[in-house]
Amino acid sequence: MRAAAIFGLGTSPADLKPFQGSSPTEWLQGLPTSSSDADAILIFGGDGTIHRHLPALVRLQLPVLIVPAGSGNDFARALNLRSMRDSLRVWRDFESGKIQAQAIDLGVIVSSAAPERTHYFCCVAGCGLDSAVTRSANQMPRWLRGHGGYALALLPMLLKFPAFSLRLTGVNGKDHTEAEKLTLLAAFANTQFYGDGMRIAPEADLADGKLDICRISTVNPFKLFCLFPTVYLGRHLLLPEVEYSRAERVHVHSETPLEIYADGEFVCETPAEISVAPGALRVIHSPRQSAEGGGTGVSPVQQGGDARFSSSERARTAHRAQYSIRARECAARPGIPIAGSPSSQRPGARLQLPESCAPPPRAESGIPLPRA
Repeated sequence: MRAAAIFGLGTSPADLKPFQGSSPTEWLQGLPTSSSDADAILIFGGDGTIHRHLPALVRLQLPVLIVPAGSGNDFARALNLRSMRDSLRVWRDFESGKIQAQAIDLGVIVSSAAPERTHYFCCVAGCGLDSAVTRSANQMPRWLRGHGGYALALLPMLLKFPAFSLRLTGVNGKDHTEAEKLTLLAAFANTQFYGDGMRIAPEADLADGKLDICRISTVNPFKLFCLFPTVYLGRHLLLPEVEYSRAERVHVHSETPLEIYADGEFVCETPAEISVAPGALRVIHSPRQSAEGGGTGVSPVQQGGDARFSSSERARTAHRAQYSIRARECAARPGIPIAGSPSSQRPGARLQLPESCAPPPRAESGIPLPRA
């Protein structure tokens, strides 16, 4: 086997040594020029490094292993790769043939100002408050960005960022939905995480062929400040000011141009179309369930040499999504108490809903059953 290693900012060939020890693999450094030059690619870095190499990775279609070593490692987190040790363990399994590469989706952004250019992203694209915070965080020293820099940049913005008018047109096959309203933040997610661990899209699935769209409408500054910690647990979906939906593609239009950032990098300004490239990237990652939960494709089945997500895992993801939506609808109803709501729930306790708001029961296969 031949493997190419790509080193991002702050990494070096010394980081490759644990992978070279007792390994039969022939190692190359740098991006291969063609898919015949290597059998796999290892990227040592964070979301920004991955983002910059996505066009080449899509072209090469080689299995990719992420070794988290950046100031933001949300893509690695979504793949259940929390440390170099995790990546090393997964690499040994891949070398020995115990696991295979898995095809996952990527997000795609096409600016109306330059429709001939395609911008890929692996995690989350966003505009509004998110873009302003990302721009501020990118000006911080790298060590600070890697130790809560996004949160530090976000806190002062929560109190002063103005709402803006945003029109989103979601497309699912032949169905179109359009809504224009005052918005603070709009996130278009391929994975659950961004901003160094914020679960902005807790039901995102890397292989469902859709974007998870989270829009936060106008909220008074104090409530927005209180909402911020809930995003790390994905509980912001329970609030009525938060809209959550899915679409195969979405047209984003604003009265004045807004910056769109993706994976922590500036991409373009609105108007733009954001969509999904199904199965565009092949990744090497652990088949175990992520500690954070969610649809990360941890029950793969084999299809032509690549692993794809199983139908049972898709059913479980759909059931969790229905649970979140019912919980949020219930939270908006006056007079209905919800045990375990963000204001009263103990850390680590499970959310409990009244019977009228609970999701339908499931069969053993994971498929929701109709109510009696």
